[in-house]
Amino acid sequence: MTPQPGFVLVVNAHKDERARQARQLEQEGHHVAQAGDGWQALEVARAQPIDLILLDITAPEMDGCQVLAHLQDDPELRQAPVIVVAATSERERVIQCVERGAADYLFEPIDQTLLRVRIANAQLAAKAVAANRAQSEFVSLVAHELKVPMTSIKGYTDILLSGHVGPTNEAQVNFLRVIRANVDRMNKLVSNLSDLARIEANRLLLEFQALSLANMLDEVRQSLGQQIADKGQTMEVAVPDDLAPVWGDRSRLIQVIANLVSNAHMYTPQGGAIVVTAERTTDGGTDVVHIAVRDNGLGIHPNDQDKIFAKFFRAQDEEAQQETGTGLGLSITKHLVEAQGGRIWFESEYRQGTTFHFTIPVAEEEIAA
Repeated sequence: MTPQPGFVLVVNAHKDERARQARQLEQEGHHVAQAGDGWQALEVARAQPIDLILLDITAPEMDGCQVLAHLQDDPELRQAPVIVVAATSERERVIQCVERGAADYLFEPIDQTLLRVRIANAQLAAKAVAANRAQSEFVSLVAHELKVPMTSIKGYTDILLSGHVGPTNEAQVNFLRVIRANVDRMNKLVSNLSDLARIEANRLLLEFQALSLANMLDEVRQSLGQQIADKGQTMEVAVPDDLAPVWGDRSRLIQVIANLVSNAHMYTPQGGAIVVTAERTTDGGTDVVHIAVRDNGLGIHPNDQDKIFAKFFRAQDEEAQQETGTGLGLSITKHLVEAQGGRIWFESEYRQGTTFHFTIPVAEEEIAA
């Protein structure tokens, strides 16, 4: 595996070792810049485009993990992959650096062949990240551009249905309702694609506050209540009066709950039941509220259960296929739950029903919106 020549920044407090590493890299055809400490490294990285950083973990004044933190906080600097270099006795600190975003690591003394492989791997990973970023930006752009025409189509359809521009016969009304239903489907797809692009580009903005779960459940029940009633289903909500407020983003938590309840509604036959419960508990030593959405619907086939949170996945079950969907809802829901410090899982028995569970941390503040 041969790495592509690039501009590499070597960060090492020891002049001789820094020069030796630079020579190794120059022998591989790379252009090399050098820095003796973390602050100097940041200055060099900001002054010119860097393709890769070889970072000694024991840099003075600011160690490797601290340098990584500064790099990750800067949208421009975080693009360059970082390979940390350490003595074999520094394994714990190496792990910390990898957890903070280092692309790879090397132990001293650096083996030339292993250096070549590590750089090639880091370059491939960086290209994959760049490709994903470009894809996310493209999807975000397309989603944004589709919103205006979709809003226009929906608005004019509603005007025609209202009869304000003249009478419409029964056939025309049916056609307009088909148009409106498909516009709603497109709007949902555009919204999901926009959310997915934000998540993959790490641009999802959350506004955390203390929230009343009961209030959010009431809002979801009001928005989906008519659809549930039209299908002859029931929705029961069981939330203790003294339930602690949760800490999260209001609109995104409502989105999570609405998606799970909507799925329960879609994949539960006529006359089925949906039950939403909540209780305070602990999860991994953290105080959380555990929410469960249970239905007695189609259930998830065992062959599909390990893929249920995958992007664009649709169950192969014939009855489930009769319902329209993008295959993005549960993937986005999982990201939204985890972004707010919770986790999500499910239990399902085929043709008996499914229960989705998720947790959200308890708010320390007592005033809930």
